[in-house]
Amino acid sequence: MAVRQLNKLRVYHSLYRINKAFHAVSFHLQELEESGLVSVEKLGLLRHYVLELKAQISHDVVDRMHEIEDDEMCRWEKARIAREKHLDPDRYR
Repeated sequence: MAVRQLNKLRVYHSLYRINKAFHAVSFHLQELEESGLVSVEKLGLLRHYVLELKAQISHDVVDRMHEIEDDEMCRWEKARIAREKHLDPDRYR
């Protein structure tokens, strides 16, 4: 179980770092756009590509993590119910 928790933390941390990096790229593209050195249309399009890719990655990771968190929630809920039954068997008759 500890390995699973560590893997979850790594996934969430990686997703955070990916989103932070994409945000930085988007910010710097905006800076270049404001400089006037490169076409506003081209940089705007590229910035939208960056944001789209960021969103796709986040969506796919979060979608899969939602499944994992649902499974874990169900497992812990069953453990809690079993413990409650053990502590107060009359309540569950």
